Amino acid sequence: MLNKIFKSLMLVALCCGIASCSSETFRLEGELPDAGEQTLRAIYVNEAGVQTVMLPIVEGRFEMEGVSPSYTVLYLFDSKRKPITKVILKNGDKVKIKGTIKHSALLEIKGNDVVEDWNKFRKENHLLYSEEGNETELDTKIEDYVENNGDKLASLVILLHDYSDLSNTERVHELLNMIKEEKREAQLMKAYADMNAELQKKSDRAQFHSFEFLNEKDSVQVFMPVRSKMSVIYFCSNDDADRKEIVTELDSLYSHYGDKKKLQVADVMLDSDTTRWKRSVRREKKKWKRYWAVGGMLNKSLKDVEIKSTPEFMVLDSVGQSVYRGDSIEVVVRLVEEKFGKKETKESEKK
Repeated sequence: MLNKIFKSLMLVALCCGIASCSSETFRLEGELPDAGEQTLRAIYVNEAGVQTVMLPIVEGRFEMEGVSPSYTVLYLFDSKRKPITKVILKNGDKVKIKGTIKHSALLEIKGNDVVEDWNKFRKENHLLYSEEGNETELDTKIEDYVENNGDKLASLVILLHDYSDLSNTERVHELLNMIKEEKREAQLMKAYADMNAELQKKSDRAQFHSFEFLNEKDSVQVFMPVRSKMSVIYFCSNDDADRKEIVTELDSLYSHYGDKKKLQVADVMLDSDTTRWKRSVRREKKKWKRYWAVGGMLNKSLKDVEIKSTPEFMVLDSVGQSVYRGDSIEVVVRLVEEKFGKKETKESEKK
């Protein structure tokens, strides 16, 4: 996904001795001791569009330079597309990130005033950022911050990038009006709108005709959604929460709809260490497809998919059109049942 919109920038890491950046570029440095040897992904918007930069970790450190004459928000993801943090910067800025991925809400981020204000807010509310189900409480904290800090650009940034109820346009407009006009940077708001609009457009028109993966015997396999009325793909890692329950649910879907209704089901392992996965595949002996993607997120078959994290599901129709992208197995089950009819209960099957 996004390969026509996101212009990939493979930047060579600069030597650690450089202490400042050009006024025509911005600089981001990071120290993440628990990152291991992986490649991070940075995404931001500048005048040329949405940019993606791959950042290899070397001895727990990474460095990059980018270009944005006006303020832009840069999203940083790990190799599995799980979000690490977000920073705001522009040409002439140097931002430093220090801490651990495991406790990303407590990262120490130094640089311009705006990024430090944003970082301070995140650290003060780190439990709300770290744990799921706190969106309403976090939104209340953000509303309070905006109401009391209308003279800070950080209010606009936090509202746009951390507030979960942006669909409530009336309330969002109220909050925007609490921010001083000179702090409502038009370019920053446009960059946010552009990124989300382009992401949505690309998602809406995406079609996937085939994927090439390996099976547990390391043999090349081609998965083609166009061969069935509907396909469900589960992109996973060994450490996914509720993995066992998800596999059980997929097993149930395939047993009810796989043969008669022509539903294809597959899971795709994204971990580079596949030993555990191969053992479980051979032990479980499922009838549906089990694959692994060489290179994980960088696998050539996934260049247009842009998976953000695992677990993630794709539901595709008979022409490979994306029907659903997300992390909810409940939504997957509902879509399949809407297509083919609800699964029969054991009582009705006995009759």
